[in-house]
Amino acid sequence: ISTGLGFTTATGKIFQTFKVENNQSTLSVKWNFFSEEFLEYIGSQFQDYFKVSIKKQDGTEVVLLSKTIDGIAAQFGATKEPPNPGNLVKVSPEIVFDRGDVYMTNWQTSTFDISAFRGQRVTLILAAGDVGDSIYDTAILLDEIKIQ
Repeated sequence: ISTGLGFTTATGKIFQTFKVENNQSTLSVKWNFFSEEFLEYIGSQFQDYFKVSIKKQDGTEVVLLSKTIDGIAAQFGATKEPPNPGNLVKVSPEIVFDRGDVYMTNWQTSTFDISAFRGQRVTLILAAGDVGDSIYDTAILLDEIKIQ
């Protein structure tokens, strides 16, 4: 999913509706956040994001994970001044979007307790959002999405 790269210039998302069975209690998502907004936009209004949420049948959306440029920068020790990627991995020039240098988080796994949704039909929503511009792109790779 991405905020650009020919797919969208705002928010890219995918979703799947399913029933949480009575013996299921865990959702896990493996993700890798790539962005041109590292390191230029740490501390700015330009905060592309990755969000994982569950939408219940009544329309209520429960956010399970929300990561922004600033949040990821803090988690990985990256700073704007002086420019320091911390533990983010620079992948350009091998991977190029269309503007700036591209950094990634490497694969992360997030696990969520979904036992509160047992017996319900819900929609899992995975979204990459663009905030404030459509120039510097973000893409999130997803893998091994599991409900157990």
